[in-house]
Amino acid sequence: MKKNGPRRNGHKKEGTLEQEITPDTVRRLAEVAGITVPAEDVDSVVAALRAYRLAFKPLEALDLTEVDPVVVTDPRWTR
Repeated sequence: MKKNGPRRNGHKKEGTLEQEITPDTVRRLAEVAGITVPAEDVDSVVAALRAYRLAFKPLEALDLTEVDPVVVTDPRWTR
């Protein structure tokens, strides 16, 4: 499997899993999102984000360059 190779649209897959999640990362993300993470909760948010990243790591290794997103609609969703 190819990782971080060229995409169909000419963009490369970003190596997002290599950047460490730190308390500063959480504070910056909260600022961008316009939310407040209390100082006493920052360490638990860091731990949760690291756990999510670890869980998604096998998916990041998949070469999905020729796979289009699946769009599923249900006719009951229309008004």
